[in-house]
Amino acid sequence: MLKKIIPITVLTTLPVAAFAGSANVSGFADITYANNNDTSVFLANAEVDVSNKLSDQVSVRLDTDLSLAGNGGANAGLSGPADSAVIEQAYFAYSPMKEITVLGGVFNNPIGWEKEDAPDMYQISKGQIYGILDGQTALYGNNLAGVAVAGGVGPATITVAALNELGHNDLEKNSYAVVINAAPVKGLDVELGYVTQEASAENVLDVNATYSMMGATIGLEYLMADKIIDSAMGITLNYQINKMFGATIMYDTVSYEASGADDTASYAIAVSAALASNLSVAAEYYSTDVSGDDDPAVGLEFIASF
Repeated sequence: MLKKIIPITVLTTLPVAAFAGSANVSGFADITYANNNDTSVFLANAEVDVSNKLSDQVSVRLDTDLSLAGNGGANAGLSGPADSAVIEQAYFAYSPMKEITVLGGVFNNPIGWEKEDAPDMYQISKGQIYGILDGQTALYGNNLAGVAVAGGVGPATITVAALNELGHNDLEKNSYAVVINAAPVKGLDVELGYVTQEASAENVLDVNATYSMMGATIGLEYLMADKIIDSAMGITLNYQINKMFGATIMYDTVSYEASGADDTASYAIAVSAALASNLSVAAEYYSTDVSGDDDPAVGLEFIASF
């Protein structure tokens, strides 16, 4: 699916200080190197996030992605917007009462285990399940446009959302999503997400869980769709050896609806180090058979945050 890019090049002509005032400015620079059978490429990407709490009830946020020639990752090649500035998120949050939040605008997809931004990932390359969810959305990145309401119900948080039709195939129709998050025991977070659509993979169900204990984190995810995808499963194992070093193994597999279609699998092995409080480095070996043949790649990534 061709992603629709929202140009906001005017933002790149303004110094960061112009956004400051009472707002909070943060972000990161993401420098990657990828080497596989076809490419040996250095890439540079960045993100500038501006947020402001206007009152006890209202806040606003704008995340701007800046890209030189792609989105990074050993398996990314040169995909993605070239020399561009695009909106990742632009939304308001309104809390009319305690434990109730209304969100409106463009925001990260709340469904799925893997996060969008590089500093929130355990490895460099994204898994296939993230790719499936991203492939349903017409907006840049795995992002949605609409209105969502989140509230606490007992031990769980329930989010309901009315959205633009995910793929923008028919903007006379809408997609609807429900996400339930719960932490039944210490260290365990569970999520159930469901989103509707009439095109592409149609309705999608995603269940994922994260368990953390003594420096180890286990992430499990299972996805089903009404069309194209029968099911997809993924597991990520991360162990933070100490405050400086960590190691990660990621594996996923996808089964397709079409008769005779082969399952696809991918895996990544990564090690990371915190060189400073705002600078990290990761090295990765990534392999996938999505193209029909084993396609190994190695990657290196530096993330500097501010």
